[in-house]
Amino acid sequence: FYIANLLVGVLDTDEPQKPFLIACKRLPTTNFETICQFINKSLTAFSSTINGRVLLLLTDAAPYMVKAAKTEAHGINRVAEVARELCPGVNKLVNNGKKAFLKAPSRVAIYKEIMPDSPLPPEPIITRWGTWLEAAIFYANNYEKFAAVVRRLEDDAESVKKLKLLIEERSVQNELIFIKTHLCFLPECLKQLENQGMSLYDSISIVQDVKSKIIRIPGEKGKRLKSKLDN
Repeated sequence: FYIANLLVGVLDTDEPQKPFLIACKRLPTTNFETICQFINKSLTAFSSTINGRVLLLLTDAAPYMVKAAKTEAHGINRVAEVARELCPGVNKLVNNGKKAFLKAPSRVAIYKEIMPDSPLPPEPIITRWGTWLEAAIFYANNYEKFAAVVRRLEDDAESVKKLKLLIEERSVQNELIFIKTHLCFLPECLKQLENQGMSLYDSISIVQDVKSKIIRIPGEKGKRLKSKLDN
């Protein structure tokens, strides 16, 4: 079973306000229907007039929560998800980059020799927004050194074989350049929007700034990203 909590607070343009827990319920399953019913019934029980006064619902990144309520932060996260679809080569690089150094001390030693000041390649966390982009930006910022590491690896592990092919593909480099040029600001914006202590004014300003930057992205990729943001 699952436990759903509903907290409410007053939206203030100048200062963050303390939220209050108004409902807690045990759910047999979590999907958009059970979440919608829980929120609607809890709000109605709290106040018969509150539904028309709800301005924002903050949730996690689970798909059923996206379906239960559309929020600006979810919309921005969907832009990050589309970026992954638009950059399949980088997605393969991210997926194999971490695998190549797991439980492989000899490879890690080569990595540390060439990149002594860098942590091992990051692995995206499914439940955390923006972590795939953070990983992609890591490769964009360290591409030449990381490629040098991969070229030094001599074993025939499948992840290493894939990396050796990927680092030589021009399309992968172009995708990394696109991400670094147009989307490097997104992970930090998502982190800021997750901050409970942020004022409403600051949250709205971040969303507006993100939209203005996405709108200026050129080409077909830019059109796809703008379309996802609008929908």
